[in-house]
Amino acid sequence: MLNHLVRQSLTGRCTTQGCTNLFRSVAVRRRCTTQNKPSTANRFVQYGTNNDHHQQQQTSPSSDVDNLIRFVTIDNPSKRNALSHQVLQSLVSQLKALKQSCDDHNSKNSSDQQPIPKVIILQSHGPVFSSGHDLKEIRQQQQQQQQQQQNGGNQDGMDQSPASVTSRETFELCTELMQLIRSLDQPVIAKVQGLATAAGCQLVAACDLAIASERARFATPGVKIGLFCTTPGVALARAIPRKKAMEMLLTGQEIDASEALQYGLVNKVVPHDKLEQETMDMARMIASASLETIALGKKAFYRQSEMETGGAYDFACEVMIDNVSKEDCREGIDAFVSKRKPEWKH
Repeated sequence: MLNHLVRQSLTGRCTTQGCTNLFRSVAVRRRCTTQNKPSTANRFVQYGTNNDHHQQQQTSPSSDVDNLIRFVTIDNPSKRNALSHQVLQSLVSQLKALKQSCDDHNSKNSSDQQPIPKVIILQSHGPVFSSGHDLKEIRQQQQQQQQQQQNGGNQDGMDQSPASVTSRETFELCTELMQLIRSLDQPVIAKVQGLATAAGCQLVAACDLAIASERARFATPGVKIGLFCTTPGVALARAIPRKKAMEMLLTGQEIDASEALQYGLVNKVVPHDKLEQETMDMARMIASASLETIALGKKAFYRQSEMETGGAYDFACEVMIDNVSKEDCREGIDAFVSKRKPEWKH
């Protein structure tokens, strides 16, 4: 039932059947090995090349760096792309698999000699980016927990399907996803085409960058139903000014794309029909750099941002000393002095 709710690919807005056919045709061109992926996760994900993506979209010219860009797609528009437990599980499994395969590649433990992706674009299908947690699932989880308590902890006769996981497990899995995004070497760009609420808004805030359609809207409305958006508030308070974050959390009111841009929740607001092109343009600019440098810079940025100013400068100085000794840094400087294009090793 959920075999196509989450995809990892460069297939854009392809149909289910089209994606199935695409997977068969491009599997041999995967950039990160999938041999160690859990079998359940394999059902949710596809890999492709940007040439295939371009054939589907026809929105902007393809470039050499397109093969270094990956799309992760939530594909459940009939449920407003809700972050159910299984969707969260699939997202976490696939990002973990990507992280592991990239770690193996860097440590020379992988036989895959293809380049690894440098940028990840997180997107969804349909008019809603993500409505957050599946509230029907949360209610069912609570009902099952109450039933278990009434039975004195005896689970005989109770539903043991994946849907019977506890709300604690779902919230913890969502938290794991948000932290995993930050831990990846690759920058993650949220491509937001519509409404992002609650954990969906949290997902946007947790990404490294975000580009929004002029139609996008954002909200943390949990307070209106008695479930305060506490974990979304963690990402929100680190993405926008504190008082604005508190206003969104306490009132549950939506903000539009222009206000999200004003407060720093997104990097850019573009016409809806230019969203694909603008997101790819940013991804290409990033992917043209060295992944070694990108990863070093991303990790250092988040770490220093949590330090006091003096300690941050001391830490950043050490990172730059390490950076300047890296192979790709030497290549980049040599290329600049020689007025040629650098040839990155990573």
